[in-house]
Amino acid sequence: ENLPRDKMGCCESTEVAETKRSGKFGHLREEKEENAPAAKRHAPLPELRLPLEAFINHPITVTSSSWDNSGDYTFRWQRSQSASLEWENISPSKGTPQPYTPTVDDINCNLRIAIHREYSHNNFETFSNLCFVTVHSTTFNTVVKRCAPGQASFWVESRDATGQVSQWQLALDHTGLSILKRDGKSGKYKKVDRANKWPAISVSTNPVDSTVFNLQYNGRGQTYSVINDDTATVLLTFRLFQSFCLEDVCSEVCGYELAQAWKRGRMAKKASGEDNIDFIKRALRQGATDFPARNGTQGCMDARNTAIAFKFAAIS
Repeated sequence: ENLPRDKMGCCESTEVAETKRSGKFGHLREEKEENAPAAKRHAPLPELRLPLEAFINHPITVTSSSWDNSGDYTFRWQRSQSASLEWENISPSKGTPQPYTPTVDDINCNLRIAIHREYSHNNFETFSNLCFVTVHSTTFNTVVKRCAPGQASFWVESRDATGQVSQWQLALDHTGLSILKRDGKSGKYKKVDRANKWPAISVSTNPVDSTVFNLQYNGRGQTYSVINDDTATVLLTFRLFQSFCLEDVCSEVCGYELAQAWKRGRMAKKASGEDNIDFIKRALRQGATDFPARNGTQGCMDARNTAIAFKFAAIS
């Protein structure tokens, strides 16, 4: 008896009333689709093809079939960091698929493009093939060389809320990370902080300045800009160095020998004449190649993914 009534005063059915409340007018949608040209009603979604492999800092070339551009198209780059292929959106665009350049946060991940089309209240979605992100041989050699001495430093700057710029040195050794601040008068760097645990370092989402990155340590975060250096190289060096310092990660990915040598803080040249660079490359080439999923802090997982990516780059 409480059913709504139409204009003639007659009771509407529960089904019709519910349809109006939800806004899903199925009969109207079907009528509109019938009036649409057949070519538009059944226009295929574009087929996008990605290369099977992509490299950090190298734009991905997207090839596509021609398609009917009627309707509202959305293209979303998506990333999966797990074997279960759970996807997260990283770069949406409208109209046409935009190119994407993988960052260090994409290392050892699969990428794809999700294509969504809405036409006359109907939604359609399909996906491109998968593209795996790894390390280019040039980047591989540069990063390994910077890690080889057993210590590494990066010069960065930060800007506070008032616009005041401070310069810093991030110093890595086998025991962890030290933060040094540049004295404005003497120009020397003095240690002001030390990370209690290995921090997480990640690419900033700043669309204007590609030198910016985020560092999370001791329960707080800080944004820095790289000075006279390549941001991707800095972050990859940081993460690979960190993977060597984490004994369980290094033992799993690179083997017991490198893990123990790094733990001691020195890798003396072998009697065979093998230097530190050759030692690291040999360690990366050896050992297991099947790595089950693991849980851990973001910093540890990023370091592990980087080590695995460098391992496969060494093998290939």
